Amino acid sequence: RVFYVGFATGGIWKTTNNGTTFKPVFDTYETHSIGDIAIAPSRTSVIYVGTGEANNRQSSSFGAGMYKSTDGGETFSFIGLRETQSIARVAVHPTNPDVVWVAAAGHLFGPNPERGVFKTTDGGATWTHVLKVDENTGATDLVVDPSNPNTLFAATYQRRRTACCFVGGGDGSGIWRSDDGGATWSRVTGGGLPEGTKGRIALAMTPADPNVLYAQMELAADDEDKLPDEERQRWQRLARADSLPPDPEYSGVWRSSDKGRTWAFRSNQTGRPMYFSQIRVSAQDPNLVYVVALEVYKSRDGGGTWEELDGYGHVDQHAFWIDPISDDHMMIGNDGSVDVTWDEGETWESLRTWAVGQPYHTS
Repeated sequence: RVFYVGFATGGIWKTTNNGTTFKPVFDTYETHSIGDIAIAPSRTSVIYVGTGEANNRQSSSFGAGMYKSTDGGETFSFIGLRETQSIARVAVHPTNPDVVWVAAAGHLFGPNPERGVFKTTDGGATWTHVLKVDENTGATDLVVDPSNPNTLFAATYQRRRTACCFVGGGDGSGIWRSDDGGATWSRVTGGGLPEGTKGRIALAMTPADPNVLYAQMELAADDEDKLPDEERQRWQRLARADSLPPDPEYSGVWRSSDKGRTWAFRSNQTGRPMYFSQIRVSAQDPNLVYVVALEVYKSRDGGGTWEELDGYGHVDQHAFWIDPISDDHMMIGNDGSVDVTWDEGETWESLRTWAVGQPYHTS
């Protein structure tokens, strides 16, 4: 019955009655922009908050580093990493609430060194920059092996925004693996992974089968000769038109059954990766997978085929949670607020009891 909601421009809200009422718990702190929230599994009164919206929009709001609560969100303390500016993922060790990993996307409109993966072993008193690629490449996702918290996977993303346009990919983008709790990392290559230039990447693992790893990847074919001859077809394929046959040269979903050693292309399911790129897998069924974009998509066969869900209250889905106890219970966070289902996405309840908004345009 207790959960927390982080808004891109509305702080953090807490409910203790399963969403009947909410109260704001982050209004008095330096930033209102929330990137990710993580509750310590071994001590649920300990909450870590990474601030800053980790998307590439001109209107994306900036954060001010990491915050921590030890009293269930009643109060928060600043615990560093201010110059990360945007934090995409926070993961807490399953049995030690003082061990935390942070995937920081970094500054949006310029280079900075404080981007990549950071780790603390003392609850945020000190941080170590454990994965750094370059001043233009941050990290957008991070998953902890459900069977061994010393094994982690991270996704890095090379990006740079300007007023009109942005760079969303490059040599810095990729998947990384650590087998020593995040102290050292090696890039995951080969084994069926595509060779083209990568953009934003989302990752997911499941306790139902800890060997299974999903990656939703933004991808471009580097060899122009491989593109279709007609310009219309070229743009159709880059946009993943449903009428085109599956093609592993382009963005989509890959699946590994051996912890990232080998990979199988599953489908071209993707949607505006720079703005969404969230993939989740059931804790009960390793083949039940969801991805979000404007809408929510569901696969029952490990990412091979997809169905579009409907009935929720708004487009643009940015957060997704599956109850680890029951696949029937899920929550999505979107541009309209939060929507909850108790029947695996067949019907939805839209939670709209708060007064929040998001500034989007000025002239």
